[in-house]
Amino acid sequence: MHPIIANFPKWRTRAAVILTCIVSICGMSRIRAAETVTIKDYMTPNGEGSSWVYSRSEKGSKPGSTATRITVVDDHYLFRFPIGGMFTSKKLEERGTWKNGVFVKFKGAKRDAFYTYTGITDRYRLIGTDRPDPDSPDKTKGRLRFQNGFGTGPTMKIGEKNRKRSNVFRGNKLLGYTFLTMELLDKGTVKVPAGTFRDCIHLRFTIGFDKDAEVAEEWWARGVGMVKWKGISGESAGISEALVSMDLKEVIPYSPPGLELTGEHLYGASSNSGYLQFPPIFVPGTVLEETVVLKNTGSETLKGVSVRLFDNPDFKMDPFEKRDLQGGESVVLKVRLIIPEGSFEANTWMEIKCGDSSVEPIDVSMSLYHF
Repeated sequence: MHPIIANFPKWRTRAAVILTCIVSICGMSRIRAAETVTIKDYMTPNGEGSSWVYSRSEKGSKPGSTATRITVVDDHYLFRFPIGGMFTSKKLEERGTWKNGVFVKFKGAKRDAFYTYTGITDRYRLIGTDRPDPDSPDKTKGRLRFQNGFGTGPTMKIGEKNRKRSNVFRGNKLLGYTFLTMELLDKGTVKVPAGTFRDCIHLRFTIGFDKDAEVAEEWWARGVGMVKWKGISGESAGISEALVSMDLKEVIPYSPPGLELTGEHLYGASSNSGYLQFPPIFVPGTVLEETVVLKNTGSETLKGVSVRLFDNPDFKMDPFEKRDLQGGESVVLKVRLIIPEGSFEANTWMEIKCGDSSVEPIDVSMSLYHF
């Protein structure tokens, strides 16, 4: 056996859950081999808190005597490109039993195992996986990392096969290299204890080399996730799992970070500059007050947001201490202009900045003239 393969899980290698891009099952309806499948329709991020329970069958055990539960413990975007995005999805795998519609986990039989990523143009990549050894005294040393990641493009054709090579590390130690081959075998209907799913993709993945390779197949249903898994050869041979229960949570859509300033007499501030036009009232001593709303339009916290007016005795603003703005949070800013005696020219500008440099600053000029 190749030295890399010897380090792969004795709990079956769930590459699709890791990769969010691999799948397989028995008895699916055949369709035309030329059909193109959009992978992201089946492998999109799962909402945090979503869970799936699978009845597990393996050699030497009573069918259904054990079960596996997969739970999304963290799902969020790392950053956004103009033409795509990157998110990370961290999943927890637990072993237990499924009795009378309830999952009961075994003590200590869990691992943070799966990391999934998508990048520009919705490509999916497997970056790494923890070694599935719940009794490992040093779990950090059990983590496997693929240097360049294994992945697939946004679409695959029925019958298409992709093979990629990558160096494999445990921590910072290079173990060698391996291959991952992914093949989209079919598309059709799958029946499992949780129900009948009519739109599923079936993939086969192979990790390693020739006769020593670890081979498994998985089936994923559109909008649901993986519904069935089967080990073909290697350590996973003879093991299979089928979905018995699921609890799907809403996926929070990505909202790019940004600051937005709005107000009744504010113009052009959404393009990072603008002007505030005060009503033309010229009675000396009159106080003109304008209310503007500053909002974090993204889902991520913006750190160190500051607002200031440059010196001009005719303009005043309520104090604004530098602060962090949570995603979607708004604050109200009030600017006052005191009308001076006689002809006047009053102008200043407001500067809005973000200390972590994640957004462009906003500059708003303010002026009122009377001659």
